[in-house]
Amino acid sequence: MPDISQWRSSEHVFLLAAVLAAIAAVFMLTIWTPLQLQAFANATEVTRIESSAASNDAWSRVPFVTADGNMTSLAASNGRVRVVTMLYTHCPGMCPLAVSTLQRMQTRLSPIEQKQLSIIALSLDPERDSIARLQEFRNARGLDASRWVLGRTSSEGVRQMAGALGVRYRVLGDDSVDHQSVFVLLGRSGRVLARSYDALNVGPAFLGALQAALNAD
Repeated sequence: MPDISQWRSSEHVFLLAAVLAAIAAVFMLTIWTPLQLQAFANATEVTRIESSAASNDAWSRVPFVTADGNMTSLAASNGRVRVVTMLYTHCPGMCPLAVSTLQRMQTRLSPIEQKQLSIIALSLDPERDSIARLQEFRNARGLDASRWVLGRTSSEGVRQMAGALGVRYRVLGDDSVDHQSVFVLLGRSGRVLARSYDALNVGPAFLGALQAALNAD
């Protein structure tokens, strides 16, 4: 004769499995699927912005104010080799690490090469990164004002420049910014020569492209 207690135990397991399956289905329909669709939409939007920005050089003419209060643009500094990145001053982790990587990169250049290079760091959070905060960040990190240009533009300018430079970002509810750290090498004519998505290391390919640009006639 079958054990009734075992039968009831199996029935309970079956019911529990059915309940869990139903919960999983509801989760997929109401939470996971909308999140995936939104992520896809965001990625598509970023791709569209990048493609649009790559088709012209309007992004290089977007004005920004430097930590010294001067109005300029990337196009205005053509004639110099530049490494451009985007960050924000109250970034808790990745931005300081990226700055340290760029500082190490400078030490691997000859004195003559160092004098020819400008590093431009543009804020991803212009609402909070005032000129005073940019100055504080520069001083706290020991950045040479003659070789480092920190700047802030408008929110629309951030979108244009991030799209062209290939920096994906989103402003979070806690006033932080989730973003990629990208180093973009601009030649003397303003053309993009190389990109590095490794904010923690000075890649040999990027360093080689930088040295070639600095030593080109």
